[in-house]
Amino acid sequence: MDLAENTMISTRRGRAIHVLSGLALVAALLPLAPASPTTAQARVASVSTARPLRAWSADRFVAWAPPSQPTKRSLEATRTRISYAWNQSLANGSAVTGYVVSIRRKTSTGWTEWFASPVPASNGMTYRWTRRKADRTYQVRVRANSAAGPSIWSPKGSITTNVPAGYRMVWNADFSDGLDPRWHPYDNNYGLLMLQAYRPANVGVSDGTLKLTARRQSYRGREFTSGFLGTRETGNYFPRFARYEMRAKTPHGQGLWPAFWLRHRDGSSVAEVDVMEYFHSSKPGWYTGSLHLDGESRNKGMAFESTTTTPGWHRYSVDISLVTGGVKFEFALDDKVWFTYVDTTPAWASRHRGKLLFDIAVQFGVGGPYVADPDGPLGYLEYSDRCAQSRGTPPDRCATTGIRRAAFAERFEIDWVRVFARN
Repeated sequence: MDLAENTMISTRRGRAIHVLSGLALVAALLPLAPASPTTAQARVASVSTARPLRAWSADRFVAWAPPSQPTKRSLEATRTRISYAWNQSLANGSAVTGYVVSIRRKTSTGWTEWFASPVPASNGMTYRWTRRKADRTYQVRVRANSAAGPSIWSPKGSITTNVPAGYRMVWNADFSDGLDPRWHPYDNNYGLLMLQAYRPANVGVSDGTLKLTARRQSYRGREFTSGFLGTRETGNYFPRFARYEMRAKTPHGQGLWPAFWLRHRDGSSVAEVDVMEYFHSSKPGWYTGSLHLDGESRNKGMAFESTTTTPGWHRYSVDISLVTGGVKFEFALDDKVWFTYVDTTPAWASRHRGKLLFDIAVQFGVGGPYVADPDGPLGYLEYSDRCAQSRGTPPDRCATTGIRRAAFAERFEIDWVRVFARN
């Protein structure tokens, strides 16, 4: 889908949608549930001169009082389809005559509108194309038309078309519309020998990303604060055999402990999958994938970037699948598998048959036995009285190669967390 090259298809009502040249359109806009069986969809009539796609403009419409504006009911995507359903708008007592749906996609230069098209007075639409496109992120919104004028746009919804073959997406927490209610922000001192207290105020969502911020701040008897989100407390669990992914910018600094992990319904002592943990002082620029299964542990490290004050975006994932002889774990960085392990005696997987098994946690810890004190000697692990890089003499002469001193406030930024279940 090349956004630099497109054509404009006009409808009989004088409206238009953008369709990219070279793309076979199977069904442009199919109403999911028309308000009236006599309402007909506008047919494509002619092709006009191509013109550049424009930026998604700011709202310029009459602001109806909520709940007059339409609100999202569901938003789904595969590599060949986007389906969007919304709740019918009240239109301040006026009958709704139709809707306008706008879809824009994320490009290397920002967000660009793909098309804005009129649809009949229905409560949904499906847009299909035949050419498969992986890892495309779109934002969708809708406004209503009536005799009283148009409504304001609905809150935008975001969706990805990066659904691996043989999977279906069961959760896309992308923070485009704030914090998903399945997340629970911690307000406690959770963590082994750690220096932070977690507080909801350190969890923020802005510009479509989650920010967990670590601060030098007294709270609950601790000298640092930070953010932690989990789904266990809201009762949300996910499949035992699935692919779990996170796209994030991971900060570098002694004493920082960013992590993305899964916990068994019966607790971490039964099974824990650490998709990504970063122990900066031990091996700067390398993260660790770990398995703690039925009392046995295995882990491996992988380089993701050089130590920097401006971390880049990376995708961290684990794919858990049932194979002959056991359960296979495949850890990947930016879609490249680097660590594979088969658990041949997975007693943990036989528990709670027929139920969802894992909860999800993202946290940004400070201090602890594996990451050192942010204010301590560089490279020194105080709790074990040893050098993190196993070179030098503790506490003041440990090797410090690549170690960066944390500069609070530090931020762990997450673009999205996704779960794909196997079909």
